[in-house]
Amino acid sequence: RVFYLVLLQPLNMHKPFLWLLLLPTLSQAQLPAVDIYLSEIFWADKTMQFSAPVNITQRPGYDNQPSFAVDGKAVYYTSIRENDQADIYMYDIAAQSTKQITKTSTSEYSPVWQLGKGLTVVMVEPDSAQRLWLFRADGSHVPLLDKVDSIGYYALVDEKYVAFFKVTDIPTLVIADLKKQKEHAVDVNVGRCIKQIPFSNAFSYIVKSDSINTIYQMDPKTHERSIITTCPAGYEDYVWYNNSVILMARENGIYAYNLFSANPDWVKVAEFPALAGKQIFRLALSWDNTKLAFVATE
Repeated sequence: RVFYLVLLQPLNMHKPFLWLLLLPTLSQAQLPAVDIYLSEIFWADKTMQFSAPVNITQRPGYDNQPSFAVDGKAVYYTSIRENDQADIYMYDIAAQSTKQITKTSTSEYSPVWQLGKGLTVVMVEPDSAQRLWLFRADGSHVPLLDKVDSIGYYALVDEKYVAFFKVTDIPTLVIADLKKQKEHAVDVNVGRCIKQIPFSNAFSYIVKSDSINTIYQMDPKTHERSIITTCPAGYEDYVWYNNSVILMARENGIYAYNLFSANPDWVKVAEFPALAGKQIFRLALSWDNTKLAFVATE
């Protein structure tokens, strides 16, 4: 097994890359051919290291939006296959096998396992409404937000609030109250990556501009926000490693930002030579922080 050591290389703030914003409203012809990779994270000499990534989809077409099962033993993801419809699949890591989870007349995107509840997805319904649904373990499924439409990407912050990217002419950040079934727009020009911050009741998101992107954290109840850090324009896919480190995709590598460092800055922590020339995006981290899944162009 090949491992890649941390590379302490500052992030070039003047070399952004542009990536297509992947929304469920895109036609199948516009969707890129992408695969999902899996890498193990471990520590050696107080240094974060990554195993050589393994392609867990290995087929032509669209396999995207990975997330881990609670126990870290499986990866859920969106796949578009022969019928040109998006369904949710599950990859069993130990068995190295794939199983189809949803088989409906609609399209499902962005699967996330919610502890004790089931799998939440964005469903594109027959009338083109994009709402948040819950698929229970028994196979039944119900909408979580009956009156809230145009959901692109989302994060359940806690038992009450959902923060999501609303598909509008200017991408809008919205907070919805699950109990009251009400929504409030709280920011604009936002990126697709919205994450609940571990061990807190806050979430993080990115506001984009032509020159620089800003990562904020927000309280879903008060809507108060504060700046966490900035990153180059063109980069927007990240995950939280505990509540202290942000891992972000860039080209064929991973960068890290340690909030509790004496002089926090972006440093390269992994580069995958086998993926040279490809673009990494859409990161997912297992709950125990030992596995990283990501998407890369074919």
